[in-house]
Amino acid sequence: MSDKTYRDRILSYALIAHRRFYKKEKIKVLNLANQEFKAMGYATALLYPDHAKGEAVNLLIGDVRQARTIVVSAYDTPIKSFGLFPYEPFDIKNYKRKYLSSVLIPLLIICLICFVFSTVFMRFDLFTEGLTVPNFIVLLFYLLGIATIIHYSKGIPNAKNFNRNSSGVIALFELAERLSNQPDASVAFVLTDHGSSNHLGDIMLKEYLGVQETASKTFLVLDTIGMGDTIGINYSPPCKTLISQITSDGFNIRCYPEDNNHFSIAHIYPRSIYLSCTFNAQPDAFTITRTSSSKDIDIDLNCLEHVTQLAMTLIKRNSR
Repeated sequence: MSDKTYRDRILSYALIAHRRFYKKEKIKVLNLANQEFKAMGYATALLYPDHAKGEAVNLLIGDVRQARTIVVSAYDTPIKSFGLFPYEPFDIKNYKRKYLSSVLIPLLIICLICFVFSTVFMRFDLFTEGLTVPNFIVLLFYLLGIATIIHYSKGIPNAKNFNRNSSGVIALFELAERLSNQPDASVAFVLTDHGSSNHLGDIMLKEYLGVQETASKTFLVLDTIGMGDTIGINYSPPCKTLISQITSDGFNIRCYPEDNNHFSIAHIYPRSIYLSCTFNAQPDAFTITRTSSSKDIDIDLNCLEHVTQLAMTLIKRNSR
């Protein structure tokens, strides 16, 4: 596919619909994506959780029940980490802890500001003085503080999200378009919700498919694949044969088998291959910087294309 097509989707999903955190923002991007997939000839459907309809929503593309390979990308975007934590895409336990820390830090700062303001700068005596101008200002400040705490109770949404995870969404579109020219019912696609927090979208997908169907499929997950010189592959044991002797010209590839410590994301699906990219690949760690911050403002088209080609190779291998 031409660089122009990539750039058009970067414009759509990394610039125009750049933040996908609140419900209205997610509905906006899903409507846009739905139109694109239908234009390619795919059947689509929205998937909600049974227990909390509207809280989260996935977009199913193609026949996920018939498919042997399901390509997945989380479409929601993360909260600000203020540069305190690098992203570790394969370490699900670690980044859940960091997510909680990123939520609590701004809330504690807001509470501290409110406390200092009320104890040092203002005195509030509504019952004896009535609603004087100073008391009204203090009351308004308190109400604004409460509203701010409620508004940011799930964290402060990050505004720049080129790499995490607009890159995964764009690559999923690219794969779908390439395969639309040679329709193959053995491949389907899913845009999942809450991939930046509690992975509710993945849980919803597994519940929808059921235990037996989930276990029979291979899930190829694209996460933060827009920058780096090394492609990391975190895989579950049943997928070891699929990734054997895999190569990508011009890029290093590091394979990380599923474990309970640093490379635990592959636990989510019984048969899964997670692809991510970084400049910081180590034998015992795979970290990505410049995400969940104002610095996440670029996608390397060469990197995106290499991962897309590698994903195509894996899809073809799994279809044999």
